[in-house]
Amino acid sequence: MNQQDKVAYLQKKVKQIGGISIATLLSVVLALISRNYVHSNVDHTLWSIMSIIAIVVASLCAILLLIIVIKLILTMFKN
Repeated sequence: MNQQDKVAYLQKKVKQIGGISIATLLSVVLALISRNYVHSNVDHTLWSIMSIIAIVVASLCAILLLIIVIKLILTMFKN
């Protein structure tokens, strides 16, 4: 693997990490908004479901982010 391939690989991983970080952040914000609406005087069912979905999506994004970072670290130490 030459230097150009390494740079392209790292750029790809940085873009993946950035995209997943944004998705995680948006999911957490949606979960917080949903939690606030659950405690207000609006229909609780929709916001309860949205809150659960947002928490699950944020958790999956965080796990995916962790996997990508670990894979990137292992790849860097391998070379």
